[in-house]
Amino acid sequence: MSPKILTREQLVLEFRTIDASALKRWKGKQAELGLTAQYHSTVQKIWLECMVGALEEKINHLKVAALTLTEKQEWAKTLREEIIENLRRDLSRRGVADSSVATNEVNRWRHSVDEAFERLTQNMGDWPDYRFSGEGGVVAPLEEKKSVRARIMKFVYEQTGGDQLRMLDKWEVAEKLGLEEEMMRIEFQYLRGEELLELQTIQGEFTITHLGVLEVEEAMTRPAETDHFPLKVVQNVFHGPIAAVHGGVGDQVIGNLEATIGIVRQQGDGELADAISALASAINRADDIKGP
Repeated sequence: MSPKILTREQLVLEFRTIDASALKRWKGKQAELGLTAQYHSTVQKIWLECMVGALEEKINHLKVAALTLTEKQEWAKTLREEIIENLRRDLSRRGVADSSVATNEVNRWRHSVDEAFERLTQNMGDWPDYRFSGEGGVVAPLEEKKSVRARIMKFVYEQTGGDQLRMLDKWEVAEKLGLEEEMMRIEFQYLRGEELLELQTIQGEFTITHLGVLEVEEAMTRPAETDHFPLKVVQNVFHGPIAAVHGGVGDQVIGNLEATIGIVRQQGDGELADAISALASAINRADDIKGP
């Protein structure tokens, strides 16, 4: 099953819970050492450990939050600065805010926090880039959504053999495909709106439509974009995963070609668009070209 996607409100609540837990652990250690008021390097070290642990928990939640990648980057930076600010406030409470001790503590903390932050965010560029729907619900990245739709259509076609009278249960389909119910609800609604699937009962039974059969059979016939699925999705879902071409350069080439196909079709040159699509498909099939 895919990980639970957190809304902004859920993320804030999770952060509060994490902070409260970290503070409770820290105060417990202070009480054990009998150093609840005055400054002591041991207590500060324990707090640093608690704060870095909390940062790691928060980053793990932030990864699956319903935010854009840019927003996640900003939130992550804020989390890092909050730790240093928390230290300054605590040093002030203990009466050493303006001393050389405080300066040394802040510098030491910043170094440790920066090290942890770099470790936790080194693959941030690969984090999912989520958006919100117009109704405030969470939706997945567009490419993932199109891939899920294609997987649903392919599975439905395979299970029904293209029989437009055979009914399936959408929740059973979601379970077999490993999809969260919310994602299935959203993508089923889209496929139904495009008249590729048709709901038959309020319990969730549905059938594939004539347009749905045509869409799947077109995608299965040749690795090229269809009315609803871009080339990359058709290739991955209906014809096998795209080959790794020189450390990801192949994906970039395919992305550029797909953009070109869209522009050419808008200009009305379907023949040229088909030729470019065939070229992209040939690149996809170059399984013998591997990165170093």
